[in-house]
Amino acid sequence: MRIIRSYPLILRRCIFHLLLTSLTISKCMPSGNVLQVATATESIASFTALVTSAVIQSVYTNEDASLTVFAPSNVAIDALPDGVLRYYLANIDQLANVLLYHTINGTITSSELTDGLVLTTKYQETIISINRSSNNFVLVSENGETANITTRNLQATNGILHIIDSVLLPPSSESDDGYTDKSKKKGDSRTLIIVVIIALLFSVFVCALFLYFAFPFFYQGRYVCEERAQKYHKPSSSATAPSPNY
Repeated sequence: MRIIRSYPLILRRCIFHLLLTSLTISKCMPSGNVLQVATATESIASFTALVTSAVIQSVYTNEDASLTVFAPSNVAIDALPDGVLRYYLANIDQLANVLLYHTINGTITSSELTDGLVLTTKYQETIISINRSSNNFVLVSENGETANITTRNLQATNGILHIIDSVLLPPSSESDDGYTDKSKKKGDSRTLIIVVIIALLFSVFVCALFLYFAFPFFYQGRYVCEERAQKYHKPSSSATAPSPNY
């Protein structure tokens, strides 16, 4: 009788554990493709927006693909220097190159990111290397820029995402006059223009200052000279006027 009466309790416990297990499994299962997972992750919403702006959604929604994406966080994108993001939004081909530089073929979990590992990106087969010390993961670009992996192993049906704290700019090729070269030239020309303007303003200021202080002395000196000239060249009152010739 005790065994029979305990059946409902045992059944309830089994059902409870089954539900708990199914919930745990559902949480571990991918909730969509790479782009869908990125869209559902608030901390990389800016990355998702850039993918849409670059019109390369198909790269990340392709279910036949296997991808590893190092997605810069919102904070990382906001920290870009003035004008960088504006430049890339105006040049979507360049923007696509930057995003593809953060994308690797193949699914690589954090446990597979070993120290010294070199990864080939989807942008012109350029590379990113891994520096790992214990649980600290650092990406190093060909330009020497670094980014830390802050969140690891966001599973997707067609790959995996890792969130990083900095944007890595791809190396510019000879045929690709990237933002770095253009911004440097533009920055140099702006600096030169500013220096010339400052020099001109300083010259005008010095001339005005000189005229302000020098003109009174010049005018006073001229007045003294004229006064002395009148004094020495004034005709004598005792001198007789020459008689007219008839």
